[in-house]
Amino acid sequence: MLKKKVGRLIGVLMAGIVALTGMILFSNYSDASAASVKIGYVDMETLRRELPDYQSLQQTIKDKELEYNLYRGSLYQKHQTDLKDLENKYTKLKAGKSDAEKAELDKKLQNEIKKKGEELNAQLSDKFAEIQNYLRQKDQAVWDKVRKLIGEVADDKNISVVLDKNAVYHGGKDLTKDVIEKAKKQAEEESKNSKK
Repeated sequence: MLKKKVGRLIGVLMAGIVALTGMILFSNYSDASAASVKIGYVDMETLRRELPDYQSLQQTIKDKELEYNLYRGSLYQKHQTDLKDLENKYTKLKAGKSDAEKAELDKKLQNEIKKKGEELNAQLSDKFAEIQNYLRQKDQAVWDKVRKLIGEVADDKNISVVLDKNAVYHGGKDLTKDVIEKAKKQAEEESKNSKK
């Protein structure tokens, strides 16, 4: 569930950012220099599947989903234990009481159960928000790196504008493989440097 929501959010954000960036860049070259503009494109779906940083991000999403599920499971266990303790406490308190006093104690028990449920929901919401924020930051870091890679490849190939493949109906140069190769070389270099 979390993975699907984050995945959809990442896809929509990236497509929008790439299209917007392309439109802005393209509009800057729309006068007399338009004839000299070279347009390239990348297949963002392929980049998301093959770039090491996106693969790492997908693993991070899975790890965070597992972390959330474990957290939720432990909270539910604690919640169940707390509810049993409350019921035992109120059962003991009701011993020897009148029906009116028992009814009052039952009302207090229900209020405490409700309060415990609200606390549980608040804890789960906080953890979910914390994970979403973390994943948003990771996604932004990956996107910044990918955008830089795309820019570097475009500069190497003398490409003025780079769009998402889905925004190109005709023409342009496909830079997808070049971006993947550059990303993999950078990942290898980073791996070698981290081992030293």
